Amino acid sequence: MALSSLAPELFGFTNDSREGKFTLRVEPRRVPFTRMAVLESRLLTSVDVLGKEHPRFMAQVQCIRCGNQGEAISEPLYLGKLEPQVKAGICAPCWAEWVKMRVMVINEYRVNLGEESGRALVKEQMLTFLKLPKPEQPTP
Repeated sequence: MALSSLAPELFGFTNDSREGKFTLRVEPRRVPFTRMAVLESRLLTSVDVLGKEHPRFMAQVQCIRCGNQGEAISEPLYLGKLEPQVKAGICAPCWAEWVKMRVMVINEYRVNLGEESGRALVKEQMLTFLKLPKPEQPTP
């Protein structure tokens, strides 16, 4: 989407195509102060839309769990060292399934997430559900 279609009241666009070279000159226009807030709001909303990735161009990942190629997980997972492994091998739909399953695991096993043993149980169940390899345990 061109900036000229976002806020034509703010910018004047002219094309220079001398000698086969194409240049675009942007010239600011004066706008009454009362309209500025409306135009600024429209421009910011349009830029927000432009900033989001189009589904056609989103990153794809070969999912370990379902075996299909799907959309990669884009939000932060807060998993520490496991996060890169999960994002590289699990698609977003399978992760969404795990989020629902995690609630059931916590309720079924009556997990206290305040204790290390409870967090370890949820982590183990996550690795099993997502078919990820278990990390090596350090030998004391």
